[in-house]
Amino acid sequence: FFGGIGLGRFRKAGSETEGTQGWDYQKISASLNLTKNKLYLIDSIIVNGNATISDKYLHNYIYIKPNDLYNEQLVKRVTMRIKELPFLTEKQPPQMVFTERQSKLFLFVDEKKASSVNGVLGILPDAYNSNKTIIIGDARLKLLNPLGKGELLDINWRKMQTNTNDLKVIFNYPFVLSTPFGADVNFKLYKRDTTFIDINQSYGVQYILIGGNYFKAFAGNQKSNLISTKGYENITVLPNFADISVTSYGIGFKAEKLDYRLNPRKGVSIDISGSAGNKQIKKNLKINPMAYDSLKLKSVQYRAALDFDSYIPLLKRSAINFGMQGAYLLNSALFQNELFRIGGFQTLRGFDEESINASFYSVFTIEYRYLLEQNSYFHLFFDGAYYENQSIYFKGDRYDTPYGFGTGISFETKAGIFSLDYALGKQFDNPILIKTGKVHFGFVNYF
Repeated sequence: FFGGIGLGRFRKAGSETEGTQGWDYQKISASLNLTKNKLYLIDSIIVNGNATISDKYLHNYIYIKPNDLYNEQLVKRVTMRIKELPFLTEKQPPQMVFTERQSKLFLFVDEKKASSVNGVLGILPDAYNSNKTIIIGDARLKLLNPLGKGELLDINWRKMQTNTNDLKVIFNYPFVLSTPFGADVNFKLYKRDTTFIDINQSYGVQYILIGGNYFKAFAGNQKSNLISTKGYENITVLPNFADISVTSYGIGFKAEKLDYRLNPRKGVSIDISGSAGNKQIKKNLKINPMAYDSLKLKSVQYRAALDFDSYIPLLKRSAINFGMQGAYLLNSALFQNELFRIGGFQTLRGFDEESINASFYSVFTIEYRYLLEQNSYFHLFFDGAYYENQSIYFKGDRYDTPYGFGTGISFETKAGIFSLDYALGKQFDNPILIKTGKVHFGFVNYF
């Protein structure tokens, strides 16, 4: 392609003046020359290696499909895109092969261990017998790309208190019908001894962005039912538990950019969501109807949640983690069986698992990590929290600023990655006591 443009200067007819007044600037000339070269399409994408991966998934993920126009910028980004996948590793950079009529993209990828099974053990005093202790557990099976289409199946079972069970199941399927949309299903069942059972379901549609990040729209349904109503036949005021149903709709956003997912030194991850829905307090036939007289049985309920982590490298083998977890539940009549349950290894270390009920909470974390190996590190941590409990049981706000601190180590062996943490916590005006320290054992095996 070549072009040019010119401006001509001509003397007015009958004028012999040498100054600018004797010239007329009125003629423009231009030229344009275009030489067309061959239009190149990406004829095919060829995968070399032992990776079990669907062609359609890979084409959608790298934003390059057969018969697309050749785009050098997209080709240059393929290496970065593959590094963002936890279940693939690149043996060598991609190659473009051009012939007179065709161009082919060669990818060299192998499978990488990304699925995992892990467990955590903890020791707590028995809530029903102070002279005894109980062992709590957290077991998780996470399957990434089991069918070769980038899907996720995550099953998590927990027993955090005596006679209490918690089951979570997540299924995610990306690029449905080769579109940038994915689908996910979430199921949760929580049973508290003989008090209540809570069942949550949600169905979402994701719009997938670069790097597997996504925007999401979802619909959810929560049902919480009393198991035993013994002693409630003649009450005139409901206890802190009730039969509840909530249908909600919301949006969310998730993004992650870490240098290494298993033990990051640099990067950021964020997961944020918000929803609103209709809540109904259902009358239980075994409870005195007068107990519902002062309540608004139908209302609007709002919910929001945030999970954020930032990793900053320090010197050659260290990193600082700044994190925040938080959630908010807003409604005119909240019951204990619908509140958030925090405390323990996942949220606030140094406290019994799920020992704090909250309608609003925020937990700020600062953690120093010294990397021993790629998957091994020693760490010091501090978790500081603020929470409120606005359930009808307290007839007002109950709030506190608990905090926990401690140390631990995570180390890799041939069998998997083991972790050991020791933490102390302080709540209300209770003193910090060594004997109330919490010990957490963890294990993760990747396959």
